[in-house]
Amino acid sequence: MDREQRRQFVRDHRTCVFGYPRQDHGPAMTVVYYVMDGDDLLVSTMAARGKARAIGRDGKVSLCVLDEKWPLTYVQIYGDAVLERDEKQAADVLRQVIGVMAGEEVPPERHEQIAEMAREEQRVVIRVTPYATFAMIGAWLSFGCFLILFAIYWTGWLIREHALWRERLRPAVESADEELPR
Repeated sequence: MDREQRRQFVRDHRTCVFGYPRQDHGPAMTVVYYVMDGDDLLVSTMAARGKARAIGRDGKVSLCVLDEKWPLTYVQIYGDAVLERDEKQAADVLRQVIGVMAGEEVPPERHEQIAEMAREEQRVVIRVTPYATFAMIGAWLSFGCFLILFAIYWTGWLIREHALWRERLRPAVESADEELPR
């Protein structure tokens, strides 16, 4: 997958595993919905959540955008994250995420209700600006595994069939040897 294909893959999907450094222990991961703003990924979260607190300490994050079909394809994103605390933006991103989750745009009559929810939950926006990406294309990986297994299967089959053929042929060869004058 080239750079533009990776960008398109991220635009075409809606969920990712969001990884961030915890203060103690190893990294934390959580599944989140995201929306795009140019090449940046925007995630809605509450200011008191671990993601938001971690970004305040260290803005380095990773995201793994997953295809929802088998064979699994994914794009790994490494990015710099910042918290944006603008209430209007937080409500707008939350509205977009709710729309993504519902599979349709939120009707205008619900916008104020979502803005109130964003204020009550003290929503913030995590903006992730990618600096590196990596893709794993499951279809090619699966096809390569298929070819290897296919070769192993047919090699085994051919060896087995050759041994059976020799066993079937042996009596005929032995009887022909007995009939030959010496």
